[in-house]
Amino acid sequence: MRKGLLPLFFAIGCAFAIALFSRASQEVRVKGHILDAEDNHPIPAARLTWDGEILPITSSGEFHITTKRGVHYLSIKAPGYWRWKGQVKVAYFSFNPKLVIHLKPKILRGQVFDKLDRVPIPGAKVQVNDVTLTADSYGHFALERAEPPLKLKVQADGYIPWEGTVPSDNYLLSPVEIFLEPNVITGKIMDALSGEPLAQARIHTDDWEATSDGNGYFTLRRVLTGEEISATAQGYIPRIFYFNGKAPLELLLQPRLAYITVWEKLTGRPLPGAEVQFRGQKFDTDALGKASLKAPVLGEHITISAPYHLPLEIIFEGQEEIYAELSPTFWQGRLTDSSEGKPVTDALIYVNNTVLTVGEDGLFTLANVPESSKITIKAPGYALLHLDLAQPTGPGGWEIKPCSPFPCLNVKLEPFKVKGIYIPFVLLDEPERVWELVELVDKTELNAIVVDVKSDRGFLAFPSQVPLAKELGVVKEKEAQTLQKLLELCKEKGIYIIARMVIFKDHPLATGHPELAVKRGDGTIWIDREKLGWGNPFREEVWEYNIELAKEVAALGFDEIQFDYIRFPSDGDLSAIVYEEPNTRETRTKAIREFIARMAEALRPFPVFTSVDVFGLTVWVEKGGDMGIGQRVEDVSPYVDYLCPMVYPSTFALGALGYDNPALYPYEVVYRSTIEARKRSAALVRPWLQHYSLYGVTYDLERLQAQKQAAEDAEAWGWTFWNAGGVYNEKLFSSGLK
Repeated sequence: MRKGLLPLFFAIGCAFAIALFSRASQEVRVKGHILDAEDNHPIPAARLTWDGEILPITSSGEFHITTKRGVHYLSIKAPGYWRWKGQVKVAYFSFNPKLVIHLKPKILRGQVFDKLDRVPIPGAKVQVNDVTLTADSYGHFALERAEPPLKLKVQADGYIPWEGTVPSDNYLLSPVEIFLEPNVITGKIMDALSGEPLAQARIHTDDWEATSDGNGYFTLRRVLTGEEISATAQGYIPRIFYFNGKAPLELLLQPRLAYITVWEKLTGRPLPGAEVQFRGQKFDTDALGKASLKAPVLGEHITISAPYHLPLEIIFEGQEEIYAELSPTFWQGRLTDSSEGKPVTDALIYVNNTVLTVGEDGLFTLANVPESSKITIKAPGYALLHLDLAQPTGPGGWEIKPCSPFPCLNVKLEPFKVKGIYIPFVLLDEPERVWELVELVDKTELNAIVVDVKSDRGFLAFPSQVPLAKELGVVKEKEAQTLQKLLELCKEKGIYIIARMVIFKDHPLATGHPELAVKRGDGTIWIDREKLGWGNPFREEVWEYNIELAKEVAALGFDEIQFDYIRFPSDGDLSAIVYEEPNTRETRTKAIREFIARMAEALRPFPVFTSVDVFGLTVWVEKGGDMGIGQRVEDVSPYVDYLCPMVYPSTFALGALGYDNPALYPYEVVYRSTIEARKRSAALVRPWLQHYSLYGVTYDLERLQAQKQAAEDAEAWGWTFWNAGGVYNEKLFSSGLK
């Protein structure tokens, strides 16, 4: 029986084995692992589909599939990865290798740009769903394993936030370009004091600049939180603001204040009430001459004015303190004698081609006279004073002091008395002799020179342009050259120089124009004892000729012009003279008086003193008498500054003044004659003294000194010595050696 069962069991085992072999030949087990293609990490969240059937995956990304041999279709996908699909050929039994599937991550790539400038925005924040990224320095960003649809939010400081979506995988195929619009920050800039808007103000950040409009409004873009905002405006203090992220902005600038002080030039006196004009507005200075200007701009013009002063225009250069000096144009002044302090009233003031007189108490006013003006003051008995108003003080004792409403000019005039000698015309042809006489004056008590510019023979020592003088040919060239050098030398040494002009004794005029000459009864020219002809003192043509010459001499710069021979002829055959005009004391004195008056009027515009020589006897004749020559002290002295009587003792006739021979009484004759002259003269008296011997009476040093002492004792206003040859005794003047 046991033997019977063995085959059975064998058959059953064979059948079972065949069955098992048949099943094994139909089912195959396939293993696999799903990994990230980038980092080789398992992907547990993958979804596997095998021949359309979804199969599980382990947490480690592995899968086990029991399948049949042959070709199968496999698909794997996972969030954030690109789908993998393909055919898998399964072999018999267990000869199938383990499947390793690498899924490629989906990557969202992009770049953030400035919409206006098209430049990358570094540091932009990109939020993709719940993930926040930061753009690199080129504005790039990338998110791996991104699974659309994706919601994007992008923001950057200074820009308007941006939102968008990535709806599908197609948008991952190329980088996303995101353009952010710069933010718009508006504001208004104003004056911090007044609240007024500031136009044309400049507002800027590091990369944006704006200019405010007429109402102070401006717009900035791309402003970062905390970023500096600089604001500037002409006339205002620049300021930096920091953006706090809030808009609109309100910027306030403090105006730049400039303080101006207005002074009076030369005196330093503050000028209250001065008007300051600035940008069409006007301000007045306070009691201290001060005012403030709001927001002046570099290069802006400021005009300052005050009554009685020149206006001043200043260009603002950025200084906080402005000092303005206004030059006065009005002056109130007073002339006084420096030695006694008494007012000087008989004076003329020369300024800007205008001649002004001095009022009572020596007071005067200069109107519309800028401080650049040069002023000359002429007062008989005083030296000419030249003032430069640009200097607050000067030689001669003048000073400018502050007064209101315009400065005070206090002038102290130095009394001046001529102590002079005479240089005759003929010596101008010998310059060395002239220089010797200048040296004499320079080293002794002498201070003045009288020199001929028109000689008693009618010749001129200056280049006259008067037509009649040119016609007559009376200019002496060499003498003119010497005179010019003499004038310059005297100015240099401070020597008072007097131009002597002989008037009616004029031989060239008489011979050149006989119709203007003093004539004889037969119509021929009358000749005096020196064989010289005379111009007719009645003829106004003769007056005008000499007046024109005198104006030229005044313009040369002499301190004084002295007129001699202002009279009718006195020596020669006077009975032979026949005038066309009535020849009476009245007509003669009238002619001389009117001539000297006209001469004075013609010379009034010139700052030059005038004097007239008269015979010594004119001071002694009975009042009203003219000695037949038309010359009277009363007629000529009112029109000149100095009367110069020729009180030469040797010219007085024997018995004159009660002296048997007046030449022997030099002191008495000079003293008494000077006293008489002072009684009659309206001008200061400065006598001529003789420095020569005549009629057998020698004038030695003692007699010369006696004359000088007499003049001084008689209170003459100086003296001059006459010598026709220009020869003088130095010892006479040595007592006052310099």
